[in-house]
Amino acid sequence: MHEPVKPIAIADPQPGERWGDITFAAFLQKGMSSNLYMTWHHGYMVAMVCKMMRAAERDNLRWRELLRSEGEILRAVAHPNIVRVFELNMDAPLAYLLLDYLPGQTIKQILRQSGPFELQDALRLSMHLGSTLSHVHNCGFLHRDVKPSNVILHGGWLKLLDFGVAWPISNLTPPDKSGTPAYLSPEQCRQGILTPAVDLWALGIFLFELLTGEKPFPKGDYHNYNAPLEIRYPQLAHPPKTLKQANCIAPDGLQQVLDRCLALEPAERYASVKEFLIELDPFCQTKIWPVLPQTDNANPDLASFLN
Repeated sequence: MHEPVKPIAIADPQPGERWGDITFAAFLQKGMSSNLYMTWHHGYMVAMVCKMMRAAERDNLRWRELLRSEGEILRAVAHPNIVRVFELNMDAPLAYLLLDYLPGQTIKQILRQSGPFELQDALRLSMHLGSTLSHVHNCGFLHRDVKPSNVILHGGWLKLLDFGVAWPISNLTPPDKSGTPAYLSPEQCRQGILTPAVDLWALGIFLFELLTGEKPFPKGDYHNYNAPLEIRYPQLAHPPKTLKQANCIAPDGLQQVLDRCLALEPAERYASVKEFLIELDPFCQTKIWPVLPQTDNANPDLASFLN
């Protein structure tokens, strides 16, 4: 009788190993179902980041589907301010994505090291992130996990990362509350139907953090699954802290912009990120778009570029 064939054991790659065209140079970060590695691609002859499923999760169909979805959505939303995907390989022993290697610090790292941003820097970053999210929405998707640790400054450019829980804009309720608890909109906390207003909510928290170095809501008991929703997610029960309460000196009217982003009901927020950008525009002293040549309006407002 023949001995039964034993399944081939697959282990997570170690620094120095080469798999096909990829040499794993260093381990970067552990995620819920995958690992991030610094790699060298011998075909492209360039450094890349590899997001690879961990060996322990290789047969988990849910995690595999999320990785596949992330790769396909990144291809669909290609944009100068979004990390690029070069390869999605679901047939490898461990499924993986190959992404841009982007040296730089995340906004979260900068906040921890240097504290709040100057007003104009905070506004400019929020405008760039808002324009990026507007593009994502126009492509038919929600990011669902907008936060400072998912935005990196690379060579002075903002790059939006991690589309692992991105979701199509539809009238379907997502199967879970994927995202980061402190940044979840009320409708995400309640697991309702999601619209672009969820990313607007997180964009409001992002701007508040840039200006103050703190979040507008108290920390919740996020992982106490037996607690009432209002205890797990204080954003359901507490009004957001104001800029004044956070000792932030800001121009008149900026608080109203934040209040609308962080309205409890989605219908009370801006109708679109584009509308938010137009409202934020007057506070920006250094414009981020070019002045049109030979125009009667030497300082056109953002609405003229968006319409």
